[in-house]
Amino acid sequence: MRCISLNHDELMIIGCFYEGNKEETILLLEDTMNVLKEVRVDESDDEMIQLLETAIEKLKKMDEAAFASLDLQKYLNDLQEDQEND
Repeated sequence: MRCISLNHDELMIIGCFYEGNKEETILLLEDTMNVLKEVRVDESDDEMIQLLETAIEKLKKMDEAAFASLDLQKYLNDLQEDQEND
């Protein structure tokens, strides 16, 4: 399987919705995306939907070992720091 590259935003969204394994994380991301599509309000929702779509697509192409090797805690720490600074 080829290497799947995730950007900072994709890693952050995956970290936020991490459910312990790849399959459960994908399911939660898909559920979230579907709800967001139903309640879409403005362009920021469209941007989030696009981010979720690309993250889901990349996760589906990733094997379990690659998923397990993601350092999601780093991105959660970055998110927490950003929230504390706001």
